[in-house]
Amino acid sequence: MNNLRKMLDRKPLLQVALDVVRLEDALRIASQLRELNNVYVEAGTPLIKSEGLRVVRLIKAVTETPVVADTKTADTALLEARLATQAGADAYTVLATAPKETLLEAKKAAEEYDILLMVDLIHSTNPLEDSRRAAEHGADIIIVHV
Repeated sequence: MNNLRKMLDRKPLLQVALDVVRLEDALRIASQLRELNNVYVEAGTPLIKSEGLRVVRLIKAVTETPVVADTKTADTALLEARLATQAGADAYTVLATAPKETLLEAKKAAEEYDILLMVDLIHSTNPLEDSRRAAEHGADIIIVHV
């Protein structure tokens, strides 16, 4: 079973987003989280874009915690779920503003690859409606930016 899925039973959870561009910075921060309970780490979009999905495995090696790949998927959900899973991610993110077909494909991919589906409301013009739509399409976690 997916490690992040197991953690969802423990409350509260803390997600630490590594929204940095240098791998050295990400690993330094991540190494400080190793001893904490109920923490999981997000390989942020800037980090993934600057260093590639390989950062997921490197962060997991340092922290031994579940890692979310903040892919902000807008299409090709099946491909991105597969790539995130191959990199060792426990979850990946899909934009709430993505087309319905992408959300449906994302949930199917999440089930196929045993990876959690996190739907990100960033830039949503109607967060309440997009949250409902995400829940209807099988989101495991919905992310709100404030």
